[in-house]
Formats: sequence, structure tokens, C-alpha cells
Amino acid sequence: MKLQNELTEFAEHYDLSSAQIESFETYVQLLLSWNKRTNLISRNDTHRIVERHLFESLVFLSSPALQAEKLRLLDVGTGAGLPGIPLAIVRPQWAFVLLDSRKIKTLFLRDVVNQLRLELVAVVCERAESYQSPHLFDVVTARAVARLPKLLDYALPVLEKNGALVALKGGDLNDELALAKTEYGVAVEADVVSEKDDRVLLTVRQVSGEDVE
Repeated sequence: MKLQNELTEFAEHYDLSSAQIESFETYVQLLLSWNKRTNLISRNDTHRIVERHLFESLVFLSSPALQAEKLRLLDVGTGAGLPGIPLAIVRPQWAFVLLDSRKIKTLFLRDVVNQLRLELVAVVCERAESYQSPHLFDVVTARAVARLPKLLDYALPVLEKNGALVALKGGDLNDELALAKTEYGVAVEADVVSEKDDRVLLTVRQVSGEDVE
């Protein structure tokens, strides 16, 4: 009952359609079922999937890089499909590649994609550092994957010229941000998501040296 109430609150917050609500319900049930067999998410998070995973995934929609009608996105280290699957449910016109190196997780993701009929979502089982895309992306997303410089190593080779890395991170980011700006020539917009958990949504773009803050 608690989960259903949280899903209802989530649906009202984002004004979801009945079809989208059904998709989220199916996704959560698949996640809980598969999580009994493999560690898709922390066991501690199974009782707070909506708060910890669904809400945090749709926080990405607040990034200035995710405002276009059509986008091509790469979700690096997607794991259980976070934030990729929730974003694909609410933005079915966007094209996604969900990238993860662990086979069991990509098997789960293919099950989700098939059951939810997410026609513009592809799943790739490969390490981020060796992934070679046949096309460039408008946005690379990442959630709790790696330090910012490492994320930039993954993202910059596959981003369009005006593309952006959008990452949800926590903790003390001062050193990461300083290194990213000086070594990678990027500008960073930071929006606080949760002061309680020190969660920050970073939108990172490569710019010319004289424009870097």
C-alpha cells in the first residue's frame, strides 16, 4: 500500500498519463522481481524506490540540456536503467542507448524495454571506456557512476559539439569541479537537488578556454 501511495504521489507530481503510470508500475514490479535474483539496486532501497530512484531520475528533466523536443541520449553505467528508463517513459520521442558492462543488468533492461514497448531505447552491454558509438549524442547522463573527470572521459568522445554531460552527484565536489574546468575546458551549471543528501545535478558543456569560468 505504501508503494502504491508513493507511486500515486509521483504520478500527480509529474502529471503522468494513465499509460505512463502503468509503465512505471510495471517497471517497479520488474525491478523488485529481478532484484531478488541479482543486485540491481541496494536491498535498503527496495522500500524507497519512488523517492530514491524514480524522483531522482526525473530530476534530470530540470537540466537546461534536456529541454528539446527530440534528443539522442546515452545513459552511462545505467545499472537498473536509472535515469534512462524513467526518462524514456515520460519522453518516448527521445532516443536512448542504455550502456552497462554487466550482462545480467542488460538482460533485465531488455526485459523492461520489451515489456514497456520502448521503441526508441537500445541496450548495450559494454564498458563505457571501450564503447564506440556509430553516432554522436546530444546528452550523456550519469547517476552515481564515477568522479566527474572520469565521466568526461566517457562523455566527450561521443557528444555532439554543443552536447552536454548531465550528472547527478553528491558529496564534496570542489576538487572534481576544479579539475574538470582546468583540465577539460568545460563550464558547469550546478543545481541543488537535495540539501539533506548533498545531491547536485550538474550540466557540463565543453567551451572555449576563454569562456570557462
